[in-house]
Amino acid sequence: MGLKLNLTNACLVGMCSLIILLLFMAVLDQRRNLRGFPLETPSTRCDVDFTGLACDRLLIESKTQTVLSVATQVIIPLFAAFFGALAAFLLENMQRMRAEKRRFRAAGNETLLALGFYWHEINQFRRGFIDPYRSVNGRHLRMPPQLVQIEQSYKVNFQVLQFIVDEGDVSVLSDISVAERLFLTTSELIRRRSQVHSEELQPRLEAAGISHNSSYPLTSVTNAAGQRIDGTLQQMTDDTITFVDDTESTLLTTFWEFRREMNKIFPNDKFVISVPTPNR
Repeated sequence: MGLKLNLTNACLVGMCSLIILLLFMAVLDQRRNLRGFPLETPSTRCDVDFTGLACDRLLIESKTQTVLSVATQVIIPLFAAFFGALAAFLLENMQRMRAEKRRFRAAGNETLLALGFYWHEINQFRRGFIDPYRSVNGRHLRMPPQLVQIEQSYKVNFQVLQFIVDEGDVSVLSDISVAERLFLTTSELIRRRSQVHSEELQPRLEAAGISHNSSYPLTSVTNAAGQRIDGTLQQMTDDTITFVDDTESTLLTTFWEFRREMNKIFPNDKFVISVPTPNR
């Protein structure tokens, strides 16, 4: 908004300067046209033909005619041109502001969709892979790998969100950045844990004749995995659960925080809701 006001002020100052310049040029042009010609001024006529009150009246009428002549020939056309240019500028500025509003609103909805997508992916992983094994003894060995990796179908475009710096709470951008980085870190942690499980644990279990869905004692599974893989998977699984829980909560909070901010900036517009409402 400050930039728009500065542009408006600069335009008005420029137009006023143009009017002054045109007036000055008109006076110079009039003097140039009259140069070299003898002028019969009211004062010379007074000296020759009139005296007293008649001369004063003639001088007043002459000055009035001069002012009216300047007004009709110079000032009025200049003011007409000025207000015409001002109206065109205001119309163009209004159209530009509307286009900016549409672009900013679209950027807000795209960001909400991205945050909603991040939350949905993490929520699906938690419900399908973590919750069934959260309280199971030896969960790091029982929890299967995720074969279909999480893809980042949406990305937050921070470049188009710079309007929040002028219009809203700039800390929201920092919160969105933290939430996105947390999602990417969690996705990478899930990928690496699944890779260790698929490429290192499963071949050892198959060699020992233990299938994933079998009811072999945990001791047998641990012995088949070996101390190194058992310890690595236990640490990675604990970290994955911690990061998934934290990321899901952060994304949900950030989504609603950003949506409230967009509603403050654009109170008459609607924005998408792609996550559960609070306390639901």
